[in-house]
Amino acid sequence: MKLVYPFVTDETPGLAQVGGKAMSLISMTRHGLPVPAGFVLTVAFFQPWLEYIQATPEWTQVLRSSPEERKPRCDALKARCASLELDDLRRQALAEALAALRTAGGTRLFAVRSSSPEEDLEELSFAGGYETVLGVTEEALEDALRRSFASCLDARVFVYKQEHGLAVDQPRIAVIVQQVFDLTMDDLDKALADPALDLRALSEQNTRFLSRLKRVREFPRVVDSRGKIFRAPRREAREGELAGQPISPGVVRGPVKVLHAPDEKPLLPGDVMVTRATDPGWTPLFINASGIILEVGGLLQHGALVAREYGKPCIAGIENVTAILKDGQEIEMDGASGVVRLV
Repeated sequence: MKLVYPFVTDETPGLAQVGGKAMSLISMTRHGLPVPAGFVLTVAFFQPWLEYIQATPEWTQVLRSSPEERKPRCDALKARCASLELDDLRRQALAEALAALRTAGGTRLFAVRSSSPEEDLEELSFAGGYETVLGVTEEALEDALRRSFASCLDARVFVYKQEHGLAVDQPRIAVIVQQVFDLTMDDLDKALADPALDLRALSEQNTRFLSRLKRVREFPRVVDSRGKIFRAPRREAREGELAGQPISPGVVRGPVKVLHAPDEKPLLPGDVMVTRATDPGWTPLFINASGIILEVGGLLQHGALVAREYGKPCIAGIENVTAILKDGQEIEMDGASGVVRLV
């Protein structure tokens, strides 16, 4: 009983296991086409969920429903899916498939979409019948799987099956988990013309801005027509915290490196740079710094401007911070809230 097939595989799964959409993606990957990496969770992966659903009274009511009753009864059946959980075997299989994608590199956002054995065939498209969830993180993946699975119980799917003479009492679904497509049509045209083109490098270039956004915990709620950001007043520091003025958003954790001059000592990659203020002579240090904490200054000082340009979290206005924090001390800083937590 195979639960997962990666797109890169020497095996050829059957239509009844993975559906036509997944079979096409596996075939295109095998032939060297630039298919974003991913895997398919087979019909067998979802068998426990299906067996649970088919044992509920709502399932019986759906099968006995009239056309007028079908939608509310299907909606009640789909609501049952909110409580579905993966068993240990399937959760482990999913974790291993995700780990393989991490090893291959690429974006950490996914498209989750159906690949029912009955859809995307020559005479049966099921177009729009099943749900696709885009921009899914690893943390939200299980919920997206529930949503995709629940869509095979939608009233539209039952109607489509009846109109095409398919059995409505035998739902089947496989689900594709695929990295979000990070290439443009122009990129694909270039790849077809030049097989040596590094598509992974193009993908990383196209997602550079999105990668920077991953460190932003909270976006500004109010921005006026001048581009001015209005923020809530600085909150008081709690025990184990230091509070300053939010300068540049993002959350990072790392060791402190206190500097009183730009050439005082090496600033290693990942260090949180802590200093009184900066000037243009400090700019090269921002490359290695994971975050910047400034003792004085505001939104328009040199360090604040450079931190925002580099997309680095930055906090300013913490009195005596260069004396409070010590080299090597582990901290977590949140540039959006202006809070430094002592780990």
